[in-house]
Amino acid sequence: MTRCLREYGSGAILDVGSGEGPYRALMERVGDSYESLDVERKFDDQTFEGDVQSMPAVRSEHYNTVVCSEVLEHVPRPGDAISEIRRVLKPGGILILTVPFLARLHDEPHDFYRYTRHGLTYLLEESGFSILSLDRVGSMFGFAGHQVSTALVGGTWHLPGLRWIAFWLNAILVTLPCRAADSLFGSDRLPLGYVVVARRQ
Repeated sequence: MTRCLREYGSGAILDVGSGEGPYRALMERVGDSYESLDVERKFDDQTFEGDVQSMPAVRSEHYNTVVCSEVLEHVPRPGDAISEIRRVLKPGGILILTVPFLARLHDEPHDFYRYTRHGLTYLLEESGFSILSLDRVGSMFGFAGHQVSTALVGGTWHLPGLRWIAFWLNAILVTLPCRAADSLFGSDRLPLGYVVVARRQ
């Protein structure tokens, strides 16, 4: 995601399903302007409160880049969401999209889909995008490590004396080894997820 933002992010950027804005600082560096949309107000200067499946308050053909990270699994009509993203992008504008494949249920009951590379290709091309890159992120080792991380870090985050110890132990003993294992032994048939860069036709 970070690499794609640095390579393709530019101009007016819309962060769709922005949450608390984990990539906001980077988007503000690579773009000329930053705006955000989420179904709930997550931070004070969030630009839009609304649903990506229907964004009437968002201007058509205004943005150079739209970022949609780990959102499409949570919308019941992903085709509508992609069509709306296309509408707000300028012709030739870039969509940077990430989706899960291996992921446990989360944010229930609003957890609807997991995506294959074939499903993503169909969904995007059907909606008027050409795919520039579609890359696997992680694999089964990252999925297993994420479960350990959730228990270790999530279970200690409310304890000020332990949270950072758990965070760094997790980074060294879980995250880094799992990334290395995914890189060496990961399977294209068992991706953790995908990152896609697509251009509006």
